[in-house]
Amino acid sequence: MWGAWLIGILATAHLVLAPKFADTWWFDITTNFRPYQWGVIVLCAGAVLWRFSRLLGLLAILTVVTVALGLNEGLQSKFLPQARELRETPPALALRGVQVLSFNLLSTNPMPEHALDWVFNEALSGDAATRLIFLMEVTPDWIPRLAALRTKFPHHIELPRDDNFGFALYSSVPLNRVFVRSFDDKSNVPGLTGQIPHGKDWISIIGVHPVPPVNARFFQARNEYLGHVRELIGLTPGPVLAFGDFNCSRWSPHWAPFENLGLQNAFGGLFPPATWYTFRGLVRTHVDHVLFSPHFAVKKAEVSGFLGSDHRALKVEF
Repeated sequence: MWGAWLIGILATAHLVLAPKFADTWWFDITTNFRPYQWGVIVLCAGAVLWRFSRLLGLLAILTVVTVALGLNEGLQSKFLPQARELRETPPALALRGVQVLSFNLLSTNPMPEHALDWVFNEALSGDAATRLIFLMEVTPDWIPRLAALRTKFPHHIELPRDDNFGFALYSSVPLNRVFVRSFDDKSNVPGLTGQIPHGKDWISIIGVHPVPPVNARFFQARNEYLGHVRELIGLTPGPVLAFGDFNCSRWSPHWAPFENLGLQNAFGGLFPPATWYTFRGLVRTHVDHVLFSPHFAVKKAEVSGFLGSDHRALKVEF
């Protein structure tokens, strides 16, 4: 019982101290796995309560099972639908008929044909007039395989790289004022900004993929990158869509400024679906996002199954 007390206190202390250590890279990484921490806390509480009340202990254990259900892909696919209808009746003034597909392909994906078949089929499904596909970790080897997308989406920009930070954007409508820019001075990793027409409106788009915060230098580079993205969004009038692999979950202290901008996340809720995994899928979190300004209302948000990458693809219909 004393072990459960100690572990529970340490896990709780971590939650409380997270904002205090927000500038420490290794501490920030641990904040991205918040549901696991809650699971540990509740499990420890259940172990302690079991000695006093079997009922309370059982309730705590059932809570942990619920958390596990929210994190485990196999259980999700068995008990929960992948697609979620978020709003049945969007506001009358909301922009409609826009579809965004965002996917970190993984530069060394062992199943490229399977991944691109899913992208191609999902990109053409539905009746959206405006369709966007943003692909990350596009290397020169991926370019020949993307020929089918270029045929169906004649408006595109491809920036392959030999590292993990190449990308490609495909659009069913013309691209306007597209700029490839670096959002930080430390890693020189590019992002993309531009505009697309949608009826009488112009939609500003931002595709992002900063470096992962795996050391102090990359941590600072990611924070600088996201800071410049937020600054750009704050200065952009009208409808805005931002999408990609942010390498940051909503539980990180460095995510809060995005929420202060008034942006909404297409994948919210108590347990947002995990989009990145490691250790053979045992540890996972959500670092891929589709953010939108209040001009939109989400009709459907979907996360793909396994496509050979360590990320899942996101598909959002407005």
